Amino acid sequence: MASHDECPLWKKFLKQITPNPPMLLIFLSVVLLVVAIFAFGAEGEFPSPELADVFRTVAIGSLAAVVTVIIDRSLVLHDLHENIMESVREALGISTSLGQLGVIRSHEKFDFGEAFRDTKRGETVSWLYTYCPREHEFAGELVSALQRGVSVRMLIIEPECDNARFRSVELEGNPLDTGEAWACALEAFTKRMQAIAAGGEGNFSIRFYRDLPCVPMFLVGKPPLARKAYFSIYLVRPAAHCSHLEIQKGEWLTDMAKYFERKWEKQDESQV
Repeated sequence: MASHDECPLWKKFLKQITPNPPMLLIFLSVVLLVVAIFAFGAEGEFPSPELADVFRTVAIGSLAAVVTVIIDRSLVLHDLHENIMESVREALGISTSLGQLGVIRSHEKFDFGEAFRDTKRGETVSWLYTYCPREHEFAGELVSALQRGVSVRMLIIEPECDNARFRSVELEGNPLDTGEAWACALEAFTKRMQAIAAGGEGNFSIRFYRDLPCVPMFLVGKPPLARKAYFSIYLVRPAAHCSHLEIQKGEWLTDMAKYFERKWEKQDESQV
């Protein structure tokens, strides 16, 4: 004997189709067809061609709409799946390409102190920049690195050279970063670095270059090799305000280390 709590079969069926609009519409369409044929059809209990046509038309129209929706959903889901997979493949491709170049992350706002904090005793930070207008953010980290036995080699652009003048007039934006203000900031940065070097905290060498600055870069390691580097590019904004990439392997890192060594060796030294 069936339990009073047992749900009738037709109720179970309704529970399954009610949350599913397409299935519910299919069910109602079939009901309408059955009514049209067996109730209002020529052999039905209440023959009525007009009502039979109305019920058949509504049922067939509803079924056609359901089929269209199902097909459209399948196409949309298929397109969505393809778009997602294409984005994933593209992202993986970019990630793989950057990984092969040794890029491990980007720094939207570069923390200049990181290059000094991450350096171990006996290693060297090799710095190639025109200059950095944010020296107040890393001066303390620089001194701390020198105190724990890190060497620092800094290449700063010669303030009076043509390339310094060219760079000072191609910058856009903040008036404090361009033209005469750029030259004044370069001088202030140079004096600050020279004062730290003169403080005798450790091995801090400064040299000036007049040739092309290439890209702004910071190398960490034991020269002539580098175990990692941070670099950016020179565009219309001061590089100190641009994103930086961090690399730990690959030909870019190797070439940067070679480039710095050659540039360092051919510049006149000004060590204080």
